[in-house]
Amino acid sequence: MRSALAPVGPAIGFVVAIWLVAAAAGWDDSQVATWVPSSGAVAALVIVVLLVLDVVAPLPGSVLMVAAGSALGPIAGTGVNAVGLLGAFLVGQAIGAAVARPAASPRHPMPPVLVAATRGFPVAGEAVALAAGAAGGERRTLIRAAAAGSLLVGGLYAVVGAQLGATPLLVIVGTVGAAALQASLVWVLRKRSRPV
Repeated sequence: MRSALAPVGPAIGFVVAIWLVAAAAGWDDSQVATWVPSSGAVAALVIVVLLVLDVVAPLPGSVLMVAAGSALGPIAGTGVNAVGLLGAFLVGQAIGAAVARPAASPRHPMPPVLVAATRGFPVAGEAVALAAGAAGGERRTLIRAAAAGSLLVGGLYAVVGAQLGATPLLVIVGTVGAAALQASLVWVLRKRSRPV
């Protein structure tokens, strides 16, 4: 497992470097949620695009996912969040594969449970997507893991946004709730993968 996690460190460094450069340039992400229209297909498209861009741009994904629930409701918000998070994983995986795989030898596949458990977490989700591309692994298995994690965390944020609106406190509540749900998912998946 330790070898499979080797690409995560440089990937976290890359994501943090993007945020530091943006901060040094004066980037303020506090208004990103205002870019989301109040409802409809345009809101869904904007949220999906911004969540996908979150892999390489300093965008507050948790704020966007709460805004999706607030603008689109819990069902559509969940779907939009899941599509955006899965799209971000696919883009991150492709970037990681293109940049690191030619230099990486031998490869150690990324554990699918790590992919599922980090979707939607600031920095970790992007870093694991990039590292998954660098580390390799069975692509379909990693995509299924990313889809499961994306649906879970995307649903939680959408429900929080739909029920209570998009406020900073609720973004924190959503993040803590997502952490608890994803920790439970990791525990269940690890328990199921152990030999009896």
